[in-house]
Amino acid sequence: MKDDRELNRYAASGMAAYLPGMQYMIELMQHELDEFRNRLALLQEMKEPVEGRKQGRPKGSGGSYGWEGMTPEERSAEMKRRMQVHKRKLLVTHPDHPDHAKWVAKMARLHRAVWAKKTKAEKEAWKAKMAAGKVKAAAKKHKPAVALAAAS
Repeated sequence: MKDDRELNRYAASGMAAYLPGMQYMIELMQHELDEFRNRLALLQEMKEPVEGRKQGRPKGSGGSYGWEGMTPEERSAEMKRRMQVHKRKLLVTHPDHPDHAKWVAKMARLHRAVWAKKTKAEKEAWKAKMAAGKVKAAAKKHKPAVALAAAS
C-alpha cells in the first residue's frame, strides 16, 4: 500500500493536470455569459449592451482590410484588383490559368517529337528504367519485417 506522501503527490499532480482545462472552460463560459447578457440587453432595448471582456478586434475598426469602411463600389474595385493579382500569380502549368490548354498541347507536341527522335534501344532503356523505378518504389513502400528488424 502507498503511504500518505505518495498519495498526496499523485493527487497534487492530478489536480495540476486539470487546471489548464478548467481555466479554459471558465474563460469560455465567461465569454458565453457576456454574449448572453449582450443579447438580453439588445432584446430589452437597452441603450448600451453590458460590457464584458472583449475578444478579437472591436467592431468598426476596419481591421487590416478595411471592408467596413468601404462602399459597395470600393469593395467591388478591391475584389477586381485582388483577382488581377491572383491571375498574375498563376503559372501556365496551373489548370486555372487561361493559357493552360495551349501549354499542355505544346508540351505534348514537344514530348512526342523527342520520343520520335529516340532509337529503339533508347526507348527500351527508358522503359526499363521506368519499370525498375516502379519496382523499387513498391519495395520501399512494403518493406518486409525482417528487413526492418535488421535495419534497427
